[in-house]
This record gives sequence, C-alpha cells and structure tokens, in this order.
Amino acid sequence: MASQQRFDVFAGPKPPEILEHYRLQDTIVYGMFSFVVKPMVWLLHLFYKIVPNYGLAIIMLTVLVRGCMFPLGRKQALNAQKMQELAPEMKAIQEKYKDDKEKRAAAQRELFRKNNYNPLAGCLPMFFQLPIFIGLYRALSVDIELRQAALIPGISWASN
Repeated sequence: MASQQRFDVFAGPKPPEILEHYRLQDTIVYGMFSFVVKPMVWLLHLFYKIVPNYGLAIIMLTVLVRGCMFPLGRKQALNAQKMQELAPEMKAIQEKYKDDKEKRAAAQRELFRKNNYNPLAGCLPMFFQLPIFIGLYRALSVDIELRQAALIPGISWASN
C-alpha cells in the first residue's frame, strides 16, 4: 500500500503581503541582521511613496543611512589620524623595548594616556556600522519590488 503525501507549493515572487496571507513570511531570508533590514525596507518603500521612483528612493535611503553614520565615521577617521601621528613614537617604543613586552605595553599605554588616545575608539564604531551597512545591502538585494525597476523610467538599460 503506497502512502500519499500532500505538499503546498508556492511558485512566484515573494511580496511580503502575499506571503503573510499563506503564512510563508519566513521564506524571505533577510540574514542575521534582519532587525536592521526590515526597517530599511520599510523606509525604502516609504521613500518610494513620496518619490515614486526606486532609484531616487534608494539614493534617499543611502543618504539617510550615511548621514546617521557620519558621526561614527568621523570619530573613526579622527582616531585613525591620531594613530598616524603617534606612529613614529610607537615605532620608537617598539625598538626601545623590543625584548621586554611588559615595558613596551606600559610605555604604549602611557603614550596613549598622555595623548588622550583610546585604541578601541578606532575599531568600536566599525562594530556598530557593519551590521547597518550589511543590512542596507541585504535590504536592497532581497526586496522583490526592486526587481526590474528602472532607475530612470523609460530607460531599460539602467533597470534592476
């Protein structure tokens, strides 16, 4: 006696509204930063309602994200500049204490304290920015509404 199984198959684009009707909203994979991607997709569609052109909506979303990230990026750039200024002194410390790691580390900490430099301040902003920029990429690559959408209406070579 052969057993029978029943499968429901959805073959089509994945607009979230349709998928929710069939309880298939989990088929859209936003990645591990979905908490960032979903608001960005929402903002993208809000901008599209304001300016009915996805090219302009993407530009507006990108400008908004970059504007919000500007303070962190500026802090990171200033910290990198300060590290470049301290590089000759760091090299001198490394040569002076090349055999004693403890004295070298103490001298570097003293140099950082004297110049009001925090080595974590260069990397830490990147940990906040990275999920947001990956989320922006995923928002633009996963959204089905952007498929074959023209940057400039009427010009097909600049679509998608």
